[in-house]
Amino acid sequence: MIAFADSVEVITPLTSDKAGLNAALDALEAGGATAMNDAIVEADNLLQNRAERRVIILLTDGKPEGDQTFTFDQALSHASNRAIPIYPIGFGSVDKNQLKRLAELTGGAEQIQPDSAALDDAFSSILAIFREKYLIEVTSGMAPDQQEHELVIELNYQGTAQKGQGKFIARQPVLVSIESPAEEDIVSETVDIDVMVDVLNPLSQVDFFIDDELVQSLTSGPFVYAWDTTQSVTGEHVIRVAASDQMGFTAEDARNVVIELQRNDWIFWLIGIVVLIALSIFLSLGLRRRQAPPSAVRKAVLVEIEGLQIGKNWPLDAEETSLGRRLADNDIGLKGANASRNHAIIQRTREGYLASCLKSANPLIINDEKVERAKLEDGDVIKMGESTFRFEYRG
Repeated sequence: MIAFADSVEVITPLTSDKAGLNAALDALEAGGATAMNDAIVEADNLLQNRAERRVIILLTDGKPEGDQTFTFDQALSHASNRAIPIYPIGFGSVDKNQLKRLAELTGGAEQIQPDSAALDDAFSSILAIFREKYLIEVTSGMAPDQQEHELVIELNYQGTAQKGQGKFIARQPVLVSIESPAEEDIVSETVDIDVMVDVLNPLSQVDFFIDDELVQSLTSGPFVYAWDTTQSVTGEHVIRVAASDQMGFTAEDARNVVIELQRNDWIFWLIGIVVLIALSIFLSLGLRRRQAPPSAVRKAVLVEIEGLQIGKNWPLDAEETSLGRRLADNDIGLKGANASRNHAIIQRTREGYLASCLKSANPLIINDEKVERAKLEDGDVIKMGESTFRFEYRG
């Protein structure tokens, strides 16, 4: 605390003793001139080498006057160079322009009160300023790579430099992920499509699509759609989920799944019976026009060990039998994303049964060996995708 009248006097040095400071304040008496200029310089000198937050509260009821070492302009230059904020509180016959310049050039704020009765409000205003915090919003132009980055902010104000740093993840404003079912899952009956949505801004809506047909929209979690697969045809389908926020940002995710043969799908069974009858008629007519395979070629079957229909015996009576993941295009369906939609064929020839893959990049695995073409022997184990078969001669 520094008192100034005809001269400047340091009443108490910098202290945390509030009781002693209050006692010193109560002992002060007004009188004499107003050596405000010298008091400003003295206060700046006391705070010059302090590391704490430094401010000066200047309380005066008059203009600078009396025999002083410094003029007002010299004191103002001294204060602005030190970059210590000054908060002038003036009442009575003060020079408002001088107090305003002091505040503006040092980073403080002036208050001109009508009389000393308003001092409580003036000090409360300054205290509120000291308690304020600043929120700095940074808009980054970097691509959202989902990686951690470091942010450094440097502030230079009136000769004082401050630096702060932190870490952040450059991410998309909207994230959406289908948690289940998984890619290429085999589904049946009613299956829950479970979705995770994470947004930085308020959510607008989440849309569920089955084969590009909108089936459900939600504006809040949980984000789940119960899909009754018995109402869809057997085979491949695409699940797609799109999320958007109120700022216009969007994101989506998709899954390919396969609906297996439904046990209670009587229409499918009826169609299957009709197809089998038609195939029987067609084969009968065809056999009349063509010479039947030599009797030396025995009949054979594929026994499904793993796959879509475990335990089923698949007859290899036709001259060519196709195998693949797309059920509608193949005689025998295969399971798993590693199986091609049209994976392989088995031909009944004069020499026996020949198995061939349709793409060299996706060969057959016969008895744990990768091959593109092979003559099948009794007991051979053939693996394609997640389906496994055993070749057996019958009769």
